[in-house]
Amino acid sequence: MISGERQLRERAKEEIRRKLTAVRRTIPAPQRLERSQKIVDRIDGLAEWMGAQCVGAYSPIRGEVDMEPLFTRARAQGKRIALPRTDFDQGT
Repeated sequence: MISGERQLRERAKEEIRRKLTAVRRTIPAPQRLERSQKIVDRIDGLAEWMGAQCVGAYSPIRGEVDMEPLFTRARAQGKRIALPRTDFDQGT
């Protein structure tokens, strides 16, 4: 059973996700790709990235930042990539 406070927190998180998804969907695809590339370039320049041997990542959905170019760079640099296990049928 989920506590009342936890339910409120989960509802608030879901509302934030819904709003951000709606905002991302208003951004034209070329602009999303350009922004994604800038984010990937910025991450690639971080000292933390340069020193990392294994990085946690995600596969983008609903207009999220496209991380595929970063995956390509990571593989070329010999880094391991850890992706979460998902079950779309269960929503997890």
